Amino acid sequence: MPVIIKNRENGLGQILVGMETLANALKITFGPRGRHVMIEKSGDPVKFTRIGAEVADGFRLSGTFQNLGVSLLRGVAESTYRNAGDGSVMSTVMAMKLFKECIRLVQSGHSIVDLGKGLLNGAEKVNESLTAFSKPVKTINQMESLLVTSSGGDSWIVEPILSLHKKLGDKGSVTFGYTDGIENKIIFRKGLSFDETYLSPYFDDPNSESSELDDPFILVCADKITDMEEVLSLTEKISETDRPLLVIAEDINDDALSLFLLNKKSGVLNTICVKAPGFGDKRVDLLEDIAAFTGSKVFGRSLGSPFEKIGPDKLGGAQKVRVERSRTIIMDGKGTKSRLKKRLGELRKRLSEETDDYEKQTMKTRIAKLMAGVATIKIGGYTETEKSLKRSQISHAYSTLLSGMEGGYVPGGGLALMMAASALEKSRPGNNYEPAYKALATSLCAPLVLLAENSNANGDYIKEKVTDGSFKSGFNALTGKLESVASWPVIDPLKTVLVAVDTAVSFAVNLLSSEVFIAEKPYVLAEDEAPLLGLKGHKGMRGIAGMEHDHK
Repeated sequence: MPVIIKNRENGLGQILVGMETLANALKITFGPRGRHVMIEKSGDPVKFTRIGAEVADGFRLSGTFQNLGVSLLRGVAESTYRNAGDGSVMSTVMAMKLFKECIRLVQSGHSIVDLGKGLLNGAEKVNESLTAFSKPVKTINQMESLLVTSSGGDSWIVEPILSLHKKLGDKGSVTFGYTDGIENKIIFRKGLSFDETYLSPYFDDPNSESSELDDPFILVCADKITDMEEVLSLTEKISETDRPLLVIAEDINDDALSLFLLNKKSGVLNTICVKAPGFGDKRVDLLEDIAAFTGSKVFGRSLGSPFEKIGPDKLGGAQKVRVERSRTIIMDGKGTKSRLKKRLGELRKRLSEETDDYEKQTMKTRIAKLMAGVATIKIGGYTETEKSLKRSQISHAYSTLLSGMEGGYVPGGGLALMMAASALEKSRPGNNYEPAYKALATSLCAPLVLLAENSNANGDYIKEKVTDGSFKSGFNALTGKLESVASWPVIDPLKTVLVAVDTAVSFAVNLLSSEVFIAEKPYVLAEDEAPLLGLKGHKGMRGIAGMEHDHK
């Protein structure tokens, strides 16, 4: 494929245009006074959202290098959302401000290498400051504040999320769906989840965020599946039952995997293969948890249970299995109560004898997962658009709550970032890092300024008042007022803020150090190719980004 090559002077300007275009679409969603973005994609219903990662997903421009800029900034939003569950707009705002400050410094003669090192060093100090400001989430009021802040003041989400958290704790799994009516419903059931997913992307449904199997057989295997003949024998037996199959295995070789995929595509046997959790001996131990829950046996030659001895009567089962792109959830496993009780007893006994703190925590987590279960929140509404919007809001808020429970919270509304910026400016590195420190400190103030501007306030004025008041008050965008931190109801998960800062700095450092930009050259149909495709009189591929061309 031919490529287009541009140097910094010729390419960076177009890349910045693309980044600015996406950033402007993201900025308007920020904070409780932010507005929605309406998204239309071919074949999908119109969607309204204020979640930055959803806005960035699928955002495209026609210009090749402008679109390269969009892709770069989209990566910032998606990475932050994937790793923290929130903070996508916060990170993109800081990333853009930081990169612009660094470009200004480079143009005034500062070293790119020194700036990069200074930013990475400064980010470490910012993380230390933010961690020092943090407090653990302990009370219901703190949980409510996290939820209301993350949802932009939509208090309707508080009651359903707190009720399911009370039932499940922070180790249970939550899925989201829709009702046929206008009321929301929460369904609790026995369940077990683990953080592994498809062994091949071809098992995934590209038109859905997850794949489900109803009443499947479950094969739990500690080894790599390598023998195609054994796979064929098993699938023939199961296909006669008209039930689907979930395979949990360390790995599957190409031939055996192809057979599973062929059976799925042809409709012979609906199968999903997922990777087994854990490594080495720990994998077998974790698989024993799954086996106890599903009523299966852990197979493997290393365990003295070879694959050829497997029949449907030896497999486990569940009422439903849901495989998402980051986890697998088994609902209503068919293991007996006595076996599950025995397994929990074994784990509790090992916990009482364990001396290593890390192993103790791991064991507690496993016990909690076996006991917690799964909840499904079904969202109601008057229209499909309303249901989609409410589902995005509640799943987003739940992720925020889990992040807060995991790592604690810091003052929200950009206040913690302002405090960290002030501490960074006072640190005085006394070397070539000082310009980078100042650039980073400036970017940390950008979220507060934007929050105020989206609330029809003067961002620079609010920033000045917060700084002059020694950070004893913060800007509450819901009320539009400066309020005392002593009773500050606006809080953010520490994890979200740390991930946002690190992602923004990583973006700026990598782009700053790039001197040459290479992109694929768009393919343009030749004049004699158009008739072959039934495009009579077609000049290029009009309406398709980067493919327009007027043949003379």
